[in-house]
Amino acid sequence: MVTAKSQDFTTEQLLAILSEDYNSVYLVNIDENSFKVYLLSDTIKEKFGKYFETNPTYDDAIRNYVLSTVVKRQQYEMLQETSRENIIHQLSTKNIFVKDFKVERDGNTFYYRMKAVRLATTDGQFTVVLGFADISFQKQKELEQYAYVDSVTGGHNYNYFKEAVSLNKMPGFILAMDIHSFKIVNKVCGIKTGDITIKGIYRSVQKHLHEQDVIGHVNADQFAIFLSTDDQKYVTEFMNSVTIELLTFSMRMKVPQLIPYFGITKWTAEKKIEMLYSEAKTAKLESKNNPSSNYAYYSEADANKMMEIKKIEDEFEEALKANSFEIWYQKKCNPVTGKMVGAEALVRWKKSDGDFLPPADFIPIYEHNGMIRKLDEYIFRQVCKQQKEWMMQGYQVVPISINVSRASLYYLDIVDIYRNIADEFDITPSFLPIEITESATIDNNEIKDIVNNFRLAGFPLHMDDFGSGYSSLATLNVIHFDTIKLDKTLVDYIGNYGGERLLEHTISLSKELGMHVTAEGVEKEEQVKFLTQLSCDSIQGFYFARPQPAEEFVRNLEVG
Repeated sequence: MVTAKSQDFTTEQLLAILSEDYNSVYLVNIDENSFKVYLLSDTIKEKFGKYFETNPTYDDAIRNYVLSTVVKRQQYEMLQETSRENIIHQLSTKNIFVKDFKVERDGNTFYYRMKAVRLATTDGQFTVVLGFADISFQKQKELEQYAYVDSVTGGHNYNYFKEAVSLNKMPGFILAMDIHSFKIVNKVCGIKTGDITIKGIYRSVQKHLHEQDVIGHVNADQFAIFLSTDDQKYVTEFMNSVTIELLTFSMRMKVPQLIPYFGITKWTAEKKIEMLYSEAKTAKLESKNNPSSNYAYYSEADANKMMEIKKIEDEFEEALKANSFEIWYQKKCNPVTGKMVGAEALVRWKKSDGDFLPPADFIPIYEHNGMIRKLDEYIFRQVCKQQKEWMMQGYQVVPISINVSRASLYYLDIVDIYRNIADEFDITPSFLPIEITESATIDNNEIKDIVNNFRLAGFPLHMDDFGSGYSSLATLNVIHFDTIKLDKTLVDYIGNYGGERLLEHTISLSKELGMHVTAEGVEKEEQVKFLTQLSCDSIQGFYFARPQPAEEFVRNLEVG
């Protein structure tokens, strides 16, 4: 064994220098590339004891050790870290150098720590105490803690939640909690404030938990909560308390209001936690759009509804490829002559069994998940293609309006895409009016710009569903629409004195602003007569025609 030229130290002294329970200790003379063994673990003694008796250099010994024990992906790194050059570099400015690494032994992985401590010697040699300790137990505890501690809140994460609840045999409820429009907090206040807010939300909920209750931060603004009770009244009181607490907290933090909404399911030990939390999330989606309550309990009906939504989402791409979305057309007619002056393109989904799925069953889903942009573009392309075919067949085409959803308007290149499609089929944009709901243009300058760009590109603009919800006559002066389409809810006012005056003034103002007026949902003769008296330009509704597939609608076109 090569002996380092330095002071003699006992094993106890060297261990004291290391200040930890190291099971292998060496005294290394860096300058002379030599080392002395002071303590060997049984494992190291069995594997390297005889080798050490051959008096290898430190370089050879450490290389042998690293290549024989350290996991392969760390070997190169450890050879660099344990080199004499690196030890000199590390201990030139500090007295201690520590490095953790993994060891493979008997098919198992262990965690080890190397600590190097420089000694003050009388002979001026660069002498180091090198110790190796098995820290597998300590590391495992650290990893377990990391696995259960949430990095944002510092509290429990979803893994802990699942573990804790699965051990519970008492009755209870699992709640999925989310915050309405939390993205606004990140957007307005910044990500850092958003994280602080998430931590505050966690602590605000924690204040109202009892000893057996559990909370876990899932991700973003989503939390899983377990309430150890079979009393639904207690659950309601808890949610009300948390709601008030979060409103107070948001005012204190000076962030947009934090309004929680909950989904709830009954805890049963027979079901897996993931399944129960999924049930709570399903119920949470129901509560999100419920203006009268911020919570909902899980039901089988909700689950079936979610499964149907998932099925509709999953079938979207295949339906596009198979051209299963059919375009139907509904006439717009002059109320005096009854002559067709245009039409609106409406989508129908023809299923494999031949039945049609109503638009109300899939349009809202695709608007919610963003797929509507593809569907809007598909419909526009199909209408252009159909217009071109009719022109080639010698028919006189009429303007066919196409609906563009609010979600599609967020894409800045949409006008260029639609103009290119129209050019591809050589269709003049004036025959392709764009229908946009009034609500899509409210308080959004970017969308307003895109809408105006449609008009600049030659596409007539129609304001759809005017009167169906939020309606302001001032909107008519913000964006120049070519046509305003009166919703059926306004048309149904005909016969009511106040409603008729509202229609009269709306049509009059629209015409003063240079817009045409189309009335939708017209079904009765008295409605047609009243609208004719008000000089309504065109009428769309069952009175003149229901939506028709292309092969039937073409009969309405005149041959040029």
